[in-house]
Amino acid sequence: MKRWPLTLRGTGAAVLGVLCFVLAHEFKVTELLYVSVLLLAVVAASIATLYLMRRSETVARSFHPDVATVGQEVDVRTRVVIRSPLPVAQGAWREAVSDGLDGAPAGRFPATASGASLGGRAIDLEYRLTARRRGMRSVGPLTVTSTDPFGFARRRTTVGEPSALTVAPQVIELSTLTDLPGEAGGSMHSTTNHLGQGADNLIPRHYVPGDSMRRIHWRASAHRDELMVRQEEQETTPEAVVVLDLGLQRWTADAMQAPGEDPGFEAGVTACVSVTARLVREGYRVTVIDVDGTEIVEPIDAGDNAGIDSMLTA
Repeated sequence: MKRWPLTLRGTGAAVLGVLCFVLAHEFKVTELLYVSVLLLAVVAASIATLYLMRRSETVARSFHPDVATVGQEVDVRTRVVIRSPLPVAQGAWREAVSDGLDGAPAGRFPATASGASLGGRAIDLEYRLTARRRGMRSVGPLTVTSTDPFGFARRRTTVGEPSALTVAPQVIELSTLTDLPGEAGGSMHSTTNHLGQGADNLIPRHYVPGDSMRRIHWRASAHRDELMVRQEEQETTPEAVVVLDLGLQRWTADAMQAPGEDPGFEAGVTACVSVTARLVREGYRVTVIDVDGTEIVEPIDAGDNAGIDSMLTA
């Protein structure tokens, strides 16, 4: 059923116009006929300004942050550009949001002057949403209920297309790995070449037959009163493997087809990304695999925060 195009004021004016028309013929009062024609003409003109006059709107949305995590608040700005030959009276607006986002974005749509000759009038609508479930969530379209300058007629229009908001799994901050080797946990893993090859950190060691005389560390030899040679320590990055079981027998059918719908699987994803993020920040090169050994994402180098962000949106 289509929405009645007249407001309460417009409906009253139309009813009064019809009533005046009937009374004018009944009692032969010409003045009532004039009032009837005037009221009905104004109501008709009000409808025409909304439904017949050409008017266009464009919508652009921006999110901050661009990628949200579960439980995070997102600031949304919707810019509406209106091009209309007539002023636009105050109305109401509402944005549709998909499941997984909390919020009821709605409010009063401000009145604007004519914007046909100035390239349009821009209106910014700002509100806040809370991301509740992982996945691609849609925001929009925008629905605007507008009225004519007299407030007699109203029109509801849907403007623009939905915009996609990426909601990534939550990353829980874990404690540092103080008992394991890693950049933040103490020192990097090291492998020592006992033949003295390499070019990294030079440390002295005892001379053994076969060492080149060119590698004798004379200062250390004089200090210890015995021959010492330069031994090189090569630093290597420790590696870690994180396993996430993606087997269908472990989870419900919604786990893979509808992100954010299976609480158990979402808890596993959160644990996976949280552990991976901590290991990467600790100086580990991390590989995330399925139980069959298949890589889920590209290996993430130590300290690569961009790699963590890519994993969250994979």
